[in-house]
Amino acid sequence: MGLLAWIGFSAGNNANEPTNNNHQDTNTSEKDSPSLGSAIKIGFVVVCTSIRDFREEIVAVGTLFIAAFTIILGISTVFLYRATSDLVTDSKKSSQIQLRAYIVVHPKTFGVEENGRPIIQITVTNFGRTPALKVQSFARLDIFPYPPTVGNPPNPNEAIQEPISIQPKDTLDFPARLLKDRVFGLDEINKVSDGSVARLYAFGRIEYFDIFGDRHETPFATTISGGPAVRNILTGVKNPEGWRARFETVRTETEIF
Repeated sequence: MGLLAWIGFSAGNNANEPTNNNHQDTNTSEKDSPSLGSAIKIGFVVVCTSIRDFREEIVAVGTLFIAAFTIILGISTVFLYRATSDLVTDSKKSSQIQLRAYIVVHPKTFGVEENGRPIIQITVTNFGRTPALKVQSFARLDIFPYPPTVGNPPNPNEAIQEPISIQPKDTLDFPARLLKDRVFGLDEINKVSDGSVARLYAFGRIEYFDIFGDRHETPFATTISGGPAVRNILTGVKNPEGWRARFETVRTETEIF
């Protein structure tokens, strides 16, 4: 209402201004300013007339504003969708990291089998909160330089057991053995017994899947320090009391995601 009144008063005052015709001034008597009610009516008429006269321009400008607003709204929606999607993805990934299975490998015992060949028992533990699925073990024994060089010990490619599942906090023991045709020479046994230039390695990896369908891999490698116990085992001598060998991890149990 105030805007209409202002327009009405402005229109009324402009109507009372003197005019110039043929360079002769004609004095006209000043009229009283319109009342508030009249000003509002005049303002309403002026606004309606302006809308009628400039209808196409007003529609064009309005359409332009609507189009600009629609574009801005569309861009904002895209950014909002991406932000929400990233938040959901991060939340899902964080939940999976907390709940999934985690396999840890430790050497357990070192001894001689009935056939006189050395063997190391490996223990696998699931420290996760959900089962480790399709667990497969790849393990071997052999002699390699110490400290280990690039490419040694190698990566076994034959699984030693069928896929199994390991429940949370459960363990699995599996053996690391020599290849069937592998026989140690006396020179190799002497180097391993000394322990300074070569050692017996138990090495391999554990492959498994978590409940979310993601594959994981835990590599491991450990050596047996030298001494008479190692020489005796490598030559097939059994000790009824069992050997208390010292294991030294040479590859950290990091996971390949």
